Amino acid sequence: MSSGSKRINLHFIPNTHIDREWAMDFQHNRGLTVDFIDNLIEIMKQIPEYCFLLDSQVIPLEDYLEIRPENKNILIRFIKENRLNIGPWYTAMDMNCVNGESIVRNLLFGHKIMEKYGPIMKVGYTPFGWGQVSQLPQIYQGFGIETCLFYRGITPDQAPVPEFFWEGADGTTLFCSLYYNWSPGIFMGE
Repeated sequence: MSSGSKRINLHFIPNTHIDREWAMDFQHNRGLTVDFIDNLIEIMKQIPEYCFLLDSQVIPLEDYLEIRPENKNILIRFIKENRLNIGPWYTAMDMNCVNGESIVRNLLFGHKIMEKYGPIMKVGYTPFGWGQVSQLPQIYQGFGIETCLFYRGITPDQAPVPEFFWEGADGTTLFCSLYYNWSPGIFMGE
């Protein structure tokens, strides 16, 4: 590294996004989910420092444990060790297609179910939103979530930089970060 260059710390967060019934039927996707989590467990056993973000929804965990209930304790261990992060949603949904009560209930069910397994991820991770409702900062704050990560449902005009504060309809603010942006120069400081 030359004396004039800056040091950049990057964090690689392995994760997945499971579209439970989007392009294939439920049982086909459940088979893929079971195979995936079986492999993930083996990786986590072999690499003690390995951490993983299992989507942003709890339902893949339920789908998996219906087939592999014998792996519940190992998954609980990984969750309690903060090596496997799950939630805060119960299931993925496009927010612009449902009413506000459904959004709140989805988060409520996600939190309630995760009580059986360990801590729920307190990040508003939203890989599936084709539009976020204006009350989402307020809803997230109500669940103790102060940060939101997403990559769809927002335009470059709305968020010209990857990190920003989103002000909700009631004035509640939420720190947000985009996974990507349509302008590659934004991340490289160009």
